[in-house]
Amino acid sequence: MSLPQFMKHSMPASKSIRQIFSYPIGMIFCRAGLLLICLFSYPSIHALEGNVVLPDRTVPIARTNIEELWPILTLAERKILAPYLIESAADTKDEKKRKTLLDALRHENDGTLRAYFIVAGALFNSDNPRDRANSISAGIAGSSDIQYRSVLEFHLALEKSAGGEYLSPAELMKVCNLPQQDSSCRFVKMTAETDRVSRLPVLTTAALKNILQIGRPFLGRNPVRPPFFKEMGKELPMKIFAIGLPLEAAILSERMTQGETGALAIEIRSMLPFFLAAAGDFSSASQFVSSSSALPVLKIHAQVDWLTLAGKYTDAIRIITDGGPDRFITPAVEVLKDSWTDFPYSREGMRLRLAMLLYLAGDVRKAAQALELLTDMSGQTATGEPAKYFARLRLAQILLRENPSLAHKIAEDVMYISQEKGWEVLEYNSTVIDGWANYFSGNYFVSIVDFTKAQGILSGASSDHATEYSRQLGMLASMNKIRPGAIQMDLISRLNALLQQKPYNQAMFTIQEWMPPGADPDFFLKEAIVNLRRNNWGALNLLLEYNRSQESLFKPGKNPGGLRGFLMSVQWSKEIANFSYINALFPGSRGILPSARLKARDFLPQTASVTVRPELLKYTDLYIFSFSLHSEKIIYVAFPTVIAVPIRRQRRLFYNYVRTMGVAFLKLSAESTASAASSCGFFSSEAGRCAASQADFDALRKEIRAKFAPGGLIRIHYNPEFDIDYQSLIFPDWQVKPQAVFFYSPSTVNHPFLSMEEKIYRGSCFTLASGKIPQTVENFENSFGLETSAPRGVWIWPDTFDPGRTSQGSFRMVYLRNFLCGDERIRLWDMERFSSPSAPGLVVFRSRKSELELDRAFSRHFAEKGSAILEVDASFDEEISARFFTDLFGRPGPLTGAAILASYRSLLPGLRNTRLIMPHITP
Repeated sequence: MSLPQFMKHSMPASKSIRQIFSYPIGMIFCRAGLLLICLFSYPSIHALEGNVVLPDRTVPIARTNIEELWPILTLAERKILAPYLIESAADTKDEKKRKTLLDALRHENDGTLRAYFIVAGALFNSDNPRDRANSISAGIAGSSDIQYRSVLEFHLALEKSAGGEYLSPAELMKVCNLPQQDSSCRFVKMTAETDRVSRLPVLTTAALKNILQIGRPFLGRNPVRPPFFKEMGKELPMKIFAIGLPLEAAILSERMTQGETGALAIEIRSMLPFFLAAAGDFSSASQFVSSSSALPVLKIHAQVDWLTLAGKYTDAIRIITDGGPDRFITPAVEVLKDSWTDFPYSREGMRLRLAMLLYLAGDVRKAAQALELLTDMSGQTATGEPAKYFARLRLAQILLRENPSLAHKIAEDVMYISQEKGWEVLEYNSTVIDGWANYFSGNYFVSIVDFTKAQGILSGASSDHATEYSRQLGMLASMNKIRPGAIQMDLISRLNALLQQKPYNQAMFTIQEWMPPGADPDFFLKEAIVNLRRNNWGALNLLLEYNRSQESLFKPGKNPGGLRGFLMSVQWSKEIANFSYINALFPGSRGILPSARLKARDFLPQTASVTVRPELLKYTDLYIFSFSLHSEKIIYVAFPTVIAVPIRRQRRLFYNYVRTMGVAFLKLSAESTASAASSCGFFSSEAGRCAASQADFDALRKEIRAKFAPGGLIRIHYNPEFDIDYQSLIFPDWQVKPQAVFFYSPSTVNHPFLSMEEKIYRGSCFTLASGKIPQTVENFENSFGLETSAPRGVWIWPDTFDPGRTSQGSFRMVYLRNFLCGDERIRLWDMERFSSPSAPGLVVFRSRKSELELDRAFSRHFAEKGSAILEVDASFDEEISARFFTDLFGRPGPLTGAAILASYRSLLPGLRNTRLIMPHITP
């Protein structure tokens, strides 16, 4: 069936749900039930293999022959294994294993094992939690054995909870005194702490870090699986989600239920797609939702929506077209509102959605054809405005750049009709689209009138439908054309705030925000820079603020969770809740807590902490910042200058020479950017490599050369995505070029952890010659935990890490890459969540030229903790390293940033392929 035919007629559902979901969706997925494990690369001791690791043996629980194993176990091993064996036999309903286990426990004299005999009998003899509770309660009566009572009281509490009796985690914690089962009580402690934190009016960073640290055994690379995991923590994933940790909620849900098929496991696992979507991993969420027990029509809607948010438009189109829009509409969804189009779910609404997906997928012609066929569609929005006019307006939206005059005619017609009928939302959107049509037609004054008029159209409840990003961006772009000299700082600040408070997603901003083609954040930044060309300080700080916000915002599927991904998690959790079918699809779902929303504001960049002011910079130095806008680059340079200020005294004119800092910027085209990156990289060594790019820097060089003081430093804002040799480009003919020092954060505040009272040289896998410096070699994998000694002094980082692709060929997330140190390893994911707040004063590592994404995440982690970072290559040999470290450790006082910089400047000034990255502009 051709697209026009499809748009006119409902297509019968020709394929089963199973067949539809069997299509490849953007990537090769692991088998259902193992997807999360494959995505996060978690080798698990208990969750995956079903093994319990004892000091002298590893026991595969599911395949254990109890008759052969039990007699050779020590008493301590029996205490550890008993609950695992009971849990397995209870879940699998293996009568032979149950009988054998009961016989083994029956003959034990130890109080703990006698208690487990009572627990096993209760679980094996009844599926009713109340009957089980009665049996366990009867077993407690009259006993004074503390270990015996502890086991029974704990399992009595679990059965009461399973029977519907509310038992707070704090109450469960009171009875958690299980011999040989420390992991169980630690997990209960995690549930109790999460419950407490969820009740706090103000969520704190310390509280979040504490929960993550308590949960480390269950979240880390080698997770522990306590017996009766799911029974203890069935409510924990939702509570973890509610405080802003949806990825951790997904991980716990999967690990609790791995390999389980019971009703409780199915209930817990059913929430996985909800948690994954809230974390921004829409591809995984769309795959997992197919195994949900919810109505098929709701699952299909979720799949299409999440594939759309993932940017997999072709896959979303395929799901719609394979069965036609009829299967999307049933009585269960007709009463719900489509959050994309704002009118009730209908066949026409799904066709309109399909048209916009075609447009997002890049097929403007087919999208226009589809919208032409929908200009007579029936139906109306939730506020009673005809859907057919929205279809016309969508046609105008996608034609804005290619045919602005036609877009203007369509939008104007809709605007007049909506004004006559009093349809506020339709009038507002048509006025904004008409404003953009006039902008692209060059009628800038008329476009300003449109954008201004739109501001006063919506009233009351209709105000919720304001698309302020589109309207205000159109106003800024138009003002730049008609009043190029007027600085619109308030307008720019409002737009920047809008982009920070909501995750940017092309589909959301195009469909929900009525964004015109190409008006993405880079479009805004370019317009802002044009507007601020007479205020370069303002433009620089705008880009710094936006750049800082991107450190906490991740593309779909890239969110690492924890505190690093907290802002992204909270934002997506709020957005996912707006889909009207969520409560029906996930009956147990809750919203994100107000305390988490408030806390998320702390993760937005504060202008006061980002702003770079001239009086904070060192007069003798040069400061370079580079920013990426699509394939172009913008380079800002702050440099010393002297201004003669005329002062008239007693009719005589004097000149007061004031030292200040000038700022200039250079815009590199895509071609110039590619040329500089390929031929003039910071770590390149070919003679004359920068000659082809020097002409691009001529104007900038002339502006700053005469004002730069010899002996000053070039301080470069660290950006591994654009790592060029500014020394050769700005000072090509100087025999002794200024030395480059990099910095990560634009802040000038000294970090409290950048001063180490103790000077220690720590090695790991490889060591560099250190002269007479005392050296301590430590366990690499455990050196950064809160529960171990914090790394201090200088740390030599291992130079090997695992491949960027899995054995199946898929890419590993950067935060899940392992740094390798013999048999030890550590992931950035674990370092972010579980590491001590203190950090080494200096981290030395070998250059990773082909690992830009890993490099940035690694450097950011240490820089934000206050560590200086020294990047070296093979030229940093034994002789040089010995001199450097001897000089550094020979300086009086603590190991400070100033001391590190001084040793670097005195000993490594001419060494190529060596880079010092300070955490801030000033040490």
